[in-house]
Amino acid sequence: MKKLLLIVFLQSLTIGIICAQSFNVNDLIKLSYLPTKQIDHYLYKKGFDLSSTKTDSLSTEAVFTTRIKSHSEVLTPLKNINISLGDGYREYGLQTSLPAEYVDGQRELIKAGFFYDESADVNKDSSMLFQKGNIVILASSKKKRCCIPVHFRIKSEKNT
Repeated sequence: MKKLLLIVFLQSLTIGIICAQSFNVNDLIKLSYLPTKQIDHYLYKKGFDLSSTKTDSLSTEAVFTTRIKSHSEVLTPLKNINISLGDGYREYGLQTSLPAEYVDGQRELIKAGFFYDESADVNKDSSMLFQKGNIVILASSKKKRCCIPVHFRIKSEKNT
């Protein structure tokens, strides 16, 4: 009985990690179509918490980070979702330190029918631009000393 309780307890701790780790470019695209009032709830369900906000006369910016529930989760890669909403535009960003997500994300965009420079190599190029309808996605990866941060930034015209 104790073993069963231990297993159930450990599974409950990892649910937040699994949700946040599964957030990918497709989820970011879905996020860009949501009404503003539903963004917080959607990201909470995906394993993210609001970590900061900034509002001025021109825009509202928010940063969501991977929810950490225990010390053991600190070893998992963190992801950030950056959102900027202004008059006439919406911008969403996914930042992760997992290099494999860069190539996987680009392949998902190609499968989804986004236009891109077909002469570019998704495995080697550090920056690529994708477009479909009124959505433009910039995928970039720049090597730093400790890691390779990966960014997917979506810009779209505000839905009316």
